[in-house]
Amino acid sequence: MRLTPLLPMVAALLACTEQFSQSNLRPEEARKPTFAVDDIRVHVADGVTDDLATAGLGLAGLRGAAPSYQDAEAPTPAELRRRAYYENYRALLALNDADGFGRLYADAIDTPVAGREYLMPVRYNDHSVANLLMVQVPDSFDTKQPCLVVTASSGSRGIYGAVGVVGSWALHKGCAVATTDKGTGTGFHFLDSGQAQAVDGTLVADNHASVHFKAAATTTRADFQQSYPHRVATKHAHSGKQLEMDWGHFALQAAQFGFYVLNQFHSAEPQEKQFYTRTNTTVIGAGISNGGGALLRAAEEDDQGWLDAVVVSEPNVFLPNQMAFSVNGQKQKILSLPQLATHTALLGPCAALAEGLPSPLAAYQLPLFQHHFATRCGQLKADGYLTAETTEQQAAEALQQLTALGLTNAAQPMVTTSAAISLWEAYVVNYLNSYLGARVEDHQCGVSYASVDAQGTPVATAAAVKAGLFGNGSGVVPTGGITLINDQAEGGPKSLYFSRNAAGQPDLGYQALRCFHTLAHSEAVSTVVNTLAMSGDLRGKPALIIQGTGDNLIQVNHLGRAYATLHQRAAAKPSLRYVEISHGQHFDALLNYAPMRMHYVPMHFYYEQALNQMLAHLTDGKALPPSQTVQANPVQDPSLPLASLPAIALNADTMNASSANRPLVVTRAGVQLK
Repeated sequence: MRLTPLLPMVAALLACTEQFSQSNLRPEEARKPTFAVDDIRVHVADGVTDDLATAGLGLAGLRGAAPSYQDAEAPTPAELRRRAYYENYRALLALNDADGFGRLYADAIDTPVAGREYLMPVRYNDHSVANLLMVQVPDSFDTKQPCLVVTASSGSRGIYGAVGVVGSWALHKGCAVATTDKGTGTGFHFLDSGQAQAVDGTLVADNHASVHFKAAATTTRADFQQSYPHRVATKHAHSGKQLEMDWGHFALQAAQFGFYVLNQFHSAEPQEKQFYTRTNTTVIGAGISNGGGALLRAAEEDDQGWLDAVVVSEPNVFLPNQMAFSVNGQKQKILSLPQLATHTALLGPCAALAEGLPSPLAAYQLPLFQHHFATRCGQLKADGYLTAETTEQQAAEALQQLTALGLTNAAQPMVTTSAAISLWEAYVVNYLNSYLGARVEDHQCGVSYASVDAQGTPVATAAAVKAGLFGNGSGVVPTGGITLINDQAEGGPKSLYFSRNAAGQPDLGYQALRCFHTLAHSEAVSTVVNTLAMSGDLRGKPALIIQGTGDNLIQVNHLGRAYATLHQRAAAKPSLRYVEISHGQHFDALLNYAPMRMHYVPMHFYYEQALNQMLAHLTDGKALPPSQTVQANPVQDPSLPLASLPAIALNADTMNASSANRPLVVTRAGVQLK
């Protein structure tokens, strides 16, 4: 009688034990990851009105006007998703037929991809969102020869940041795609209104359970808000965490989540316990820029074999302080990207005025910035950065200093444009905040984020701007109606363009940049740089890096060539092939401006080649191409389409037979270009 009440408990324990035993029979890839605690959101793309590759836009839609919102102040998740696709394609790729898109490469872009999309946030212990994960599985997924491509968004872009540069290629190959936003994402928090973005991009109260990011509530933040109203916090700049440290970890989580989704929802023959595992599924890590850096870091950290190989383009890598190597026998000391960025942010506007500097967009940009740039030359001279007397001489000296730091001749046409769009200022503010684990109230160097009026004065962000920012924004300011504010400008806070010094001159936030320059060379940042430093050891995984010699952001002499050398020093058996494209630069989208086409070629043409070559290597055993330089020549008449581009040579014989390809030798000492 006394045993009777225990029987249900025993039965429950036996059932639990049996269930546990059964779960242990499942391979790790089929078990629910411990980080998967939130519900998985599922989106079905029918391949007619919507698809996984272009959100139903197709090539004509991507080239056309931006998709609208039925209610601009309350767009739906589906509308925001489609707009995010549109903006990410157009921000990262040259979509014109003249540049070969849809013709020389991305030739399957107009084929809709039906399938399912799975979205889930991963959380820190305090329940805040660490990163977003997304898995896209096409209906054409090959269950007999399964393929998974693991990627990460570039820059500070949101979860759809890699759809055009990686996702479309993979989906059209019948591969599933697992993406992480690297924890940077497009998380915006509007401090005055107490609103923030939910994980689906919609605008919610910042205490909502689905909020993507909100700045920590502290008394110092309240004081900051009172002194500086209308300000905006972003996840990458103001999370209080060094997010870059976790990029590799987040990418490996994407791989695990990808396997779980495939086994949970797409198992070919579940009754026979057929699972997708690391031994029967081809897994390629792929990404560009920050996304490429994340996948290289993931490969270095991958001691469990989640990735088979890595293919990246223009990767942002983190290298040890004081690293040096040689280029053609000449010593090249590298700078950390924060150091390089602050040097360029200070010198670039003045260098933009150098006589003979090729500036494709000067006719559009110099009339707006000529006075600003000339003022910068004078300020640099007054503070001892330059010694020349005239503006013309100062501009030549500034350009010479950038060249001495490692700027290539091929990258020079980007100097004026980078200065005009505040490229380096955006990087400096965003990343130095992140490197130092800053919060919005830390107010590094007196620079903040806000919307502005026509005079550059901070104002409350318009309702439509806030509501649409997930679809319109890149995650790093300036973007989507939010810009950089110099809170120490003479006369009160102003945007950089309207910022003036005590003499009433336009200064583009010069004193704030000097502050960031000092910070970038501080012991605190030096310590962070060494903490973030990568090893170069890819654990024997085959890898391809595609790098443009004209890249003004991820410069070859500080990043691409340096990492290739680091790998040679670290790997017992080097497995990296490093390919340089002679007239490639970081932002293919700039080729949509016709004058740029006379200086640069599309990098994505070569990135897709590299992805195809790695897939053939893993599935068919084909050899990878050797390290090389490709002499890709831009068109001389911007009205003419690219007829063809030289391909990456697959072996020494084809390389020797082509005047467009030359060997590139990477040793422990450095890089020899032949």
